[in-house]
Amino acid sequence: MISEDDLIEEFGSVRRVDKNIFSFHDEMQSYAYRYWLKSYLGCDLIAVSEVEVGDALPLSVIMGAPKCLAENKPTIYKLAEGQSIFTHAIAVPSNYHGYLKGVDCVNRDDLFLCIPIHRCEFSGDESPEEFKELRLNFIPTLDWKRDKHPKLRVYFDNPKTGGGTDEAGVLFKLPVLLQEIENLNGVGEGFIEVTNWSGGVIEIISPESGKYILITNRQDEELLGEDILERVKSFAVFE
Repeated sequence: MISEDDLIEEFGSVRRVDKNIFSFHDEMQSYAYRYWLKSYLGCDLIAVSEVEVGDALPLSVIMGAPKCLAENKPTIYKLAEGQSIFTHAIAVPSNYHGYLKGVDCVNRDDLFLCIPIHRCEFSGDESPEEFKELRLNFIPTLDWKRDKHPKLRVYFDNPKTGGGTDEAGVLFKLPVLLQEIENLNGVGEGFIEVTNWSGGVIEIISPESGKYILITNRQDEELLGEDILERVKSFAVFE
């Protein structure tokens, strides 16, 4: 259990927001992180933002967390409707994040990081390595006013450009995926396979210029034109 005195010793100014919930800041020349921490027996919960958001959303994220959180994988849970742009939150154990590392007198073994999310951003089965990669390169989780940044894993081959991946695929940002679809235009021997956060899969081929075939469920085919991009966007952010 992390105490108020532990926080005061490290951060100086600590504000009590609610019973056993404290707020404090870490301000440097190039950034300012805002923390909310719920401290109680069993486990501690921390939320971190780099933008001003007030207390309502952090309290919703922290107090909405289930009493029993998975100790070796992420836990995704719903937030109260209508309170923010986010529909869900994700809580991860201490080996998924580095907050409060190096702080004297703090035992972070049971410190869970809680993040408000759009449902399309995380699957809930991420390993510590994948979770850290998503946060570092794909999803700006410290921005609590962000648009949706869907989790997408892409397997593709484009003989014309020479681009491609192995069968396991790689994580893609949505704008990069849309550009690869445009690059595929008219490349008859190429293909793109996309897996979204829920495990849904679509395949895209382009037998001739200006025409795309969208394959869903590994069997349902649909001929599309430029509207392929909107269909892929809808698939990517589907919640």
